[in-house]
Amino acid sequence: MKTLLTYDVGDKQKEVKDELLKKGYSKRLSLQTKVCNLPNTTVWKDNTTPSTAIADIKSITANLRVKLTRAVAVDFATWDGIEGDPN
Repeated sequence: MKTLLTYDVGDKQKEVKDELLKKGYSKRLSLQTKVCNLPNTTVWKDNTTPSTAIADIKSITANLRVKLTRAVAVDFATWDGIEGDPN
């Protein structure tokens, strides 16, 4: 299952994202020759559930002492998007 996680934090956005990347989340989607750079506070991970993604972001923000203002995680199978600039 592929899970997309989007979130807002009060501070330390770079540190939060770096920790998510260390846990195997990715900041870009690719499908054959198409690549889509996700928005700054959105990541995805294969072989995880939405519940696990929410637990991960809660744990990371708690460890960094950062306020998690909102988060949504959904499973997805197909996608389309605009490439966007890398972030």
